[in-house]
Amino acid sequence: GRREAILDGNVRRVLARHFALRGHAGETRVAARFWRLAQSLVPARGVERYAQALMDLGAGVCTRRAPACDACPLKRTCRALALGRVDAFPAPALRKPKPRRKTAMLVLRHAGEVLLEKRAPAGIWGGLWSLPEMPFDGDARAYCAERLGCELADVKEMARLRHAFTHFTLDIRALACDVSRIGPAVRAGGSIWIGIDDALGAAVPAPVKTLLERIARAV
Repeated sequence: GRREAILDGNVRRVLARHFALRGHAGETRVAARFWRLAQSLVPARGVERYAQALMDLGAGVCTRRAPACDACPLKRTCRALALGRVDAFPAPALRKPKPRRKTAMLVLRHAGEVLLEKRAPAGIWGGLWSLPEMPFDGDARAYCAERLGCELADVKEMARLRHAFTHFTLDIRALACDVSRIGPAVRAGGSIWIGIDDALGAAVPAPVKTLLERIARAV
């Protein structure tokens, strides 16, 4: 056959371990190195037998998990085995860090009740009851006065939470706010004043439930 390298997943694993090749084969620079090495090892004769033997070695002996190193014909020259780090090769793909988002949640309290708002059907926590939110570094008094028309008697830093979604991480700054005067906007549709126990039984996101439980324990 033609003198061309075969480089499937099994062959890459054999080469990565035998030569202790660092880096993930999905990276352009590392992939090029694999190809150059694989091509340099192709024999002048018996190309097909060589390629098949290498693939079989990767599939049956130099397996991804629990490789049979004692039965490997290349064990005397395997660098990964000599280093005692067979499981470290080939290197796994680097995980990209999740994007971070921030929000501030307001635990508005009045007469033994807290304010919950119905979230829009689309987006995260769609259709669930949640706490009012404002920008992470926002001013709670100004926000409540402008958006809800209510006055706050006291504002305290309550907690910092981190909630992981599939595609991003949400950092939550929670503020405990005692309301002294309720504005008409709060009484509009889509929001309710509700007792803590009833709020805990409502359909709320996990971080909101955590905050409500803290409030309940403090009462």
